[in-house]
Amino acid sequence: MAASKAAISPARREAFRILFEVERSGAHADDLLRSSRVDALSVADRGLCTALVLGVLRWQIRLDGMMRPLLAKPNVRLDIEVQTALRMGAFQLLFLERVPTHAAINESVEICKASGHSFAARMVNAVLRKAATWPKLSAWRLPGNLDAKALAEATAHPAWMVERWARFYGMVAAREICGHGQEQPDLVVRVVGRETEGDLTQKGIQLAAGGLLTAARTVIEGSLSAATLTDAAVRIQDEGSQLIGELAAAAVESPERILDCCAAPGGKTLILAERWPLAAITALELHPERCEALRRRVQADAEAAPEVYGWIAVVHGDAAGLNDAGLSVAGLDTDGVLEGPLDGFDLILVDVPCSGTGTLGRNPEIRHRLGAADLVRHHEQQCEILKSVLTYAARVTEPGKRVRVVYSTCSLEPEENQDVVAEVLSQVEGWRQVSLSEPISRMSELGRLTGTGREAIVQSLTAEGAMLLLPGMSVAGTGRKLETDGFFAALMERVV
Repeated sequence: MAASKAAISPARREAFRILFEVERSGAHADDLLRSSRVDALSVADRGLCTALVLGVLRWQIRLDGMMRPLLAKPNVRLDIEVQTALRMGAFQLLFLERVPTHAAINESVEICKASGHSFAARMVNAVLRKAATWPKLSAWRLPGNLDAKALAEATAHPAWMVERWARFYGMVAAREICGHGQEQPDLVVRVVGRETEGDLTQKGIQLAAGGLLTAARTVIEGSLSAATLTDAAVRIQDEGSQLIGELAAAAVESPERILDCCAAPGGKTLILAERWPLAAITALELHPERCEALRRRVQADAEAAPEVYGWIAVVHGDAAGLNDAGLSVAGLDTDGVLEGPLDGFDLILVDVPCSGTGTLGRNPEIRHRLGAADLVRHHEQQCEILKSVLTYAARVTEPGKRVRVVYSTCSLEPEENQDVVAEVLSQVEGWRQVSLSEPISRMSELGRLTGTGREAIVQSLTAEGAMLLLPGMSVAGTGRKLETDGFFAALMERVV
């Protein structure tokens, strides 16, 4: 066992552990790749580990389809460890030009042995030696003129997903979504303050301007360590996610009380605080562990920048039960007291749990877990949450006061987006959907959008004025593609 472990490089050993956890426990690769264990690897090993984990998950459907016929019994059920070792070896042989064939095969065999499956080592060796004769796919290009089924097969996506996207958005958009899902997404950070950006440059981290937002930066060189990210002024956050926070912040002028529902991990909460540092913000989160992690994050940021983040109260609670249970909070304002029932919100962000199909490039494991039936479950939960929030907001807000609610997801599915908004508005009186054009114009006037960003958002507006960003979509008039996750946002206001 010790000899086998010694023969496995740190990058491959850690990649195997992460892939095993993703398969076994339903963990998220993105979270595991940000762990202290991965941070402890050398820069080169960290890069290889990340490439292996995300590459295997992105191409898993195709890798399995190519390897199964090479097995003596193609339909046999393989142990997770053996299946993972095979996938890792095949991915390296097919996609990684600089990895020697012997390293990809031998270390996969050693991983199999070290995981307690010595009996399968010979089979892994034989299958991978056959796979080594296949042509490389490292220069992968998406073939043209594919129907939805062939597109799904070529891009290792479930056929039912691709067929839906082709039906709803057309084959050109489906092709762009699938192509984006197979590429390594940009590493985007939000940097608060020019001084902090200068500090990052001195540490060898080279940044480029964001594609959508002037506050976003793309990391083009250097490695962000966990120590760097503990700084309240630097955090990893996709531009699409940042955009939701910015749209919500621009939805109301000078809000005094803001409610952020389903708030963890807190990136959008912090954007609301940056834009409205004098507003009292309540961040509501249902899951205790995520709530506690959010509370620690807010406390750390408040200590670093109390003038910006000191008015955020983190509350453990269920947004779907707001109308029944109400909302009370114990927190701090500048006088040291902010407690009791909260009401009279000007602005509410409802960024609901969803399927996450807009984030398949960043979270490729979603495609292996999600089924069409899950969309029904998500729809029901999302309707319950939004209906509860709208009913509660109308009940606790004084007559004549305007309240605006932003509903958002990182899903591409109509059942989770416009269908939720339409269904809830048909059931709850006193609310209407309004166009996001006003917040977009405000953001543009304030210099928060790049030229490409404004064009992309305007292009993505639906007939009802909601925003649907499709990953990889071509932005008209710019010659650029959208390099962000997919997001949906709709704006509603109380009729007064």
